[in-house]
Amino acid sequence: MLPSWETLSKILDAKSEIPSETLSRAKVRLFGEDKESKLIFYRDDSAWCPYCEYIWLALEEKKISYEVKKIQLRGYGQKPKWYYDKVPSGLVPAIEIDGKILGGDESSSLLLQIEELFPEHKSLLPAEGTEERGATEDLLNLWRELVSLWRKTMFSSWEHLEEFEDILTRIDEALRKFGGPYFLGKEFSIVDAVFVSFLERVVSILPYFHGLEIRSSGRWPAIDTWFEALLSRPVYNAIKSDDFTNVHATKRSFPLPELPGGATFRAKIDGTDGSWHLPLKPIELPLGKDDGTGSNGAKEEAAKTLVKNHEAVVGFALRSLEREADEHREAVDLALRCVAHALLVGVENVCTLPPINSTKEVALAASYLRDRVGVPRDLSFAAARQLRAHLQWLVHHHLRGNSS
Repeated sequence: MLPSWETLSKILDAKSEIPSETLSRAKVRLFGEDKESKLIFYRDDSAWCPYCEYIWLALEEKKISYEVKKIQLRGYGQKPKWYYDKVPSGLVPAIEIDGKILGGDESSSLLLQIEELFPEHKSLLPAEGTEERGATEDLLNLWRELVSLWRKTMFSSWEHLEEFEDILTRIDEALRKFGGPYFLGKEFSIVDAVFVSFLERVVSILPYFHGLEIRSSGRWPAIDTWFEALLSRPVYNAIKSDDFTNVHATKRSFPLPELPGGATFRAKIDGTDGSWHLPLKPIELPLGKDDGTGSNGAKEEAAKTLVKNHEAVVGFALRSLEREADEHREAVDLALRCVAHALLVGVENVCTLPPINSTKEVALAASYLRDRVGVPRDLSFAAARQLRAHLQWLVHHHLRGNSS
């Protein structure tokens, strides 16, 4: 008999590797001896907005204590009236300090304002009068060119690909100027913060839709070195998205054609090449690597998300069934308990899922959930792989043989 959610919670609590709350779920971040936050940070609740990401990264790197308030992106629903009262544009990111609102536009100037407001914190700007400081504005202009080209590309069916290759070459050259690995040399700066939120989308989305691989292609080695340096930073690893989340969030917003050249990369990202099958094999993608063992607490992290939030997760999975949701709630709840149990004790030790009369509907709900696990919104990359793979196991193996 499958254990109840309460029993699963006890099994989880007895584990030696119980992961702490992910950074994306934190409501308040306090650093050092701070007893209260210094500002309110308004960001998107999907943890995917590129403009929010670079502000978030800067606050964490500078260790400025902050409170988080999450706002829906326009494509996901209506923003609350109280937010429009504060920020007439309705845009994120924004910060509030002593009742004063800053931001609410897409400008990198908010980063410079944060630098000015918190001079006692680690600076993400080179010293005044240095060559690196003088190069900062030129590099920010190069970033603005990248953003403009990216927007054109999202609506152009790859008409601007040669321009993209050219700007990647210019970015690669800029990364070499001060010796790297970062844009201004050995130290991470606001230039890196703004570039990463867009380049991480570029290195996922161009290979997927078009077939143009950027990382490890040998064409842009300084960009490769830059990403390796970023991936060694704990803050960036806690905030970054993964390739699957990047491409599928893009799919829902932009009608980009999927060209034949991207087929192999698409299969790897979407798991249709077998990379989501248990036992998971090691994988290396543009935005991260994972050995697939789950020995780093990834299985426990995935199980914790299911167990501690099971009512919300079941409700979310049931969206796929629309009007029939209530009719199949019990079966979906049972199936997700099976997944949580498998994550905690191993698929070889999981209790057998009893016969159900909703196999097709449960498979649909589990697949819907699998394809919408977001990084970093829901889980870290390694934990997301485990949850996706265990949901895949449920659909393709454990449900097989049950009555439909």
